[in-house]
Amino acid sequence: LLARALGARDLVIGVGTLANLDGGSAGGWLRGGLAADATDLALTLAGGDHLPRGGRVLVSTIAAGGVVLGAGALVGSSQ
Repeated sequence: LLARALGARDLVIGVGTLANLDGGSAGGWLRGGLAADATDLALTLAGGDHLPRGGRVLVSTIAAGGVVLGAGALVGSSQ
C-alpha cells in the first residue's frame, strides 16, 4: 500500500512537471516534488532503529537522490 501511494504521488508530480515544462510553470511542481522527497528523507532518518534497516537504507537512498535531482532540476529551470 505504501509503495502504491508513493508511486501514485510521484507519478502525479512527474506528469504535472512534464505537462508544465513548456509554459514555464513547472517550478511549483518541482518544488512540490522536492518537498515530498525531503520529507520522506527526514521522516525515514527520524525513524531510526524503529524501521527495518534494509527499508531505511533503500528509502533514504531513493529520497536523497530525489532531493539532489529535484534541486538540480529546480536550479536548471530558473536559468
